[in-house]
Amino acid sequence: MVRLGKAGKMGRGVFATQFIPAYSEIMRCHTLFLTKADLKKIEQTSISKHYFHSLAGNDHFALGLVTMLNHSKTPNVEIYIKKPHKDISLYVNQ
Repeated sequence: MVRLGKAGKMGRGVFATQFIPAYSEIMRCHTLFLTKADLKKIEQTSISKHYFHSLAGNDHFALGLVTMLNHSKTPNVEIYIKKPHKDISLYVNQ
């Protein structure tokens, strides 16, 4: 359904390998809950731009291809954290 590939100047990205209907779940990735102490350490590393902040105020480090998604101003997927400290799911939003 998706593949990791080169994304020009942006480095790498995740691309569809087939048509994906709107509102389909693309992938689900397990996450690691980050404490405030974790965040202080992570902010000093190269992975500081690869964690997610949920609307509930929790921070998560995702495992899997979700970490390779671009941060477009017009994204075509939406990220949902289903339950605190659990998985991140990605859905096509168009």
